Order: sequence, then C-alpha cells, then structure tokens
Amino acid sequence: TWERNLEGLVRFRYVEDAEDADLGVVLIGERGPAPESDVRVLGATRLGGTCRVRAFDPDAERMQAEFEAPEFRVFVADDTGLLEPDQVERLALHEIGHVLGMAGHSPIPGDLMYAVARDRTLGDVLSNEDVNSFVSLYRLPNGALFVRTAQVGSAERTPAPSGPAGDEPALSVAPHVDARFGYELRLPAAWTRIETSHGVIAVNGVAWDYDASFQVILRRYPTIDSYLARYGRAYLGRGRLISEEAFELRGQRGRKLVVRDRVPGVTEYLAFVETADGRLLVVIADCPSEFYGRYRPWFEASVATFELWGDGPPEDEQP
Repeated sequence: TWERNLEGLVRFRYVEDAEDADLGVVLIGERGPAPESDVRVLGATRLGGTCRVRAFDPDAERMQAEFEAPEFRVFVADDTGLLEPDQVERLALHEIGHVLGMAGHSPIPGDLMYAVARDRTLGDVLSNEDVNSFVSLYRLPNGALFVRTAQVGSAERTPAPSGPAGDEPALSVAPHVDARFGYELRLPAAWTRIETSHGVIAVNGVAWDYDASFQVILRRYPTIDSYLARYGRAYLGRGRLISEEAFELRGQRGRKLVVRDRVPGVTEYLAFVETADGRLLVVIADCPSEFYGRYRPWFEASVATFELWGDGPPEDEQP
C-alpha cells in the first residue's frame, strides 16, 4: 500500500532472517494498554531516539541526520475480542506511517494517519491528504533546520467559523455524487469536501482548521444492531449518550445517537441507516457543544437528502 501510493518514494523487501531486517513487526496476542478508562492503544511505534545526527556542516548550515525506527507493535485484541485480519492490517499500515517519519497524526477522520480508529475497517487506501503529507515530508532536504520566528507585520490568522452562518440549514444546490458507491446527498453549502476511501467528509473551514464536520461512510454490514454491538464502545468512548431514537429514511430502518464529551466540549451526532442492498450508511457529524442546537438541523437536513441509486462494489473490491 505505501509503495503503491507513494509512487516509489519508499520500498519494502521481506527478509527471512530477523538479523537482516531494518524493521520488525511485533504482533501481540492480547489487549493493548488502556492509559485512560475508555482509551485502548492498539498500535505503538517508539519514536524516541529514532532521529540521530551523524554530521554537521557549519558552512552549509545543514546536518546529516538519520531516522530509523527498528520496530512497531500491534495488539490484536480489544475489549470485544480478537480483531479481524483487515483491522490488524490497517493498524499495521498506520504504524508504518510513523516508521516512515510521521511523528504526529492527521486531523482528518478519514485519513489513515488519523489518531482514533472507530470501526478500524475503513480500507487500506491512503487519502490524498495522507499522500500529500508524506510527499511534502520527503521533499525536505536531509538535515534541514527549522525554527519558529515571531510574525512581524502580518495579519492575524482568521479563525474557523463559530456556529452556522444562519438559523435555517443551507445545503448545496447540487448534490455530492459518489459514483464509487452509488449514492448522492446534499452537503452543507460552501463546506470543504474531502473524499475518503469509504465516502466523504465535509468541514466548515479548511482540513486543519474547522469547528464542525459531517462524515459519510457507506459499507457492507448486515444490521445496525450488529454494527453497534461490535463497535459501539468506540463511538461512545468517554462520552455521555444524550439521546437515542429510531427513525426511517425512505422506508429504511435507521437510528440516531447523540454523544457528548467523547472529545471534551464536542457533541457528536451519529446516524445509522440500513440500506435496501445490504449496506450500512454511517454518518458522523460533530461540532462544539455550545453550537449543537443550531447545527443539528443542518446535520439532519443533509441526512434526509441521502439517495442510493447503485449497488456499489463488493466489500473486497471497494477503493
């Protein structure tokens, strides 16, 4: 996956003897550590001491640096039991991202390098943002030095919008059409759209600076009940379930959950709909709790426009 998506920037080769390996993969047959009561660590890459200075050229103001992470670990069980093989694969791909030099995480939920895995089965495809981050990282000259400087005479950063622009929901005139999965819906007007491997995310700002988001995921899963039985804890986390209600969307069974403070100060609107062709629509929308009363009509208005007109690819052929 990394070789294919980064188009030659990195190469991997399997070796039989561990002594010949630059990178080791450790699979641990137990639940990962829980640093907090509702947080379970499923993968870990130790980055301390991985970057070492080998030489310094004072004339060029450059250092020769070497980055090497010798191994990463993946825990193959969580609170509900053993992980599926595709879940383990995705966790391993995420940790390889750290091994390749990405110390932090993406702020975009659909990215492979996003910090929190909810159902952990959203494919092994790097998003455009994942790819762009690593391409930019690898374009930096070896040993380049960066410092923070005070901004002089520059304008202050414009913050992301605080609350919806109006009292009534304003949706895009033209629907967002996803031919990969055979559906369309109208997203909030003027929000930035980011395609993911299993749908789309819309944010009311730019990818790294927004205060409300609306994520659509469409994937094959038998029922809402079975999905929540497997992944419900990941959606609730440390948060409080504020409300739960059943609804119908074009004759199909649905359920809405409202969760507060899974992330402090944030309220999440979750909608699940069983489609007629055996798939499950999952909508994850969030915003600051103080604005939730104003944003919820926007979230619900967008969900109400969802229309399915194609079967989509089989699960093992989804992009």
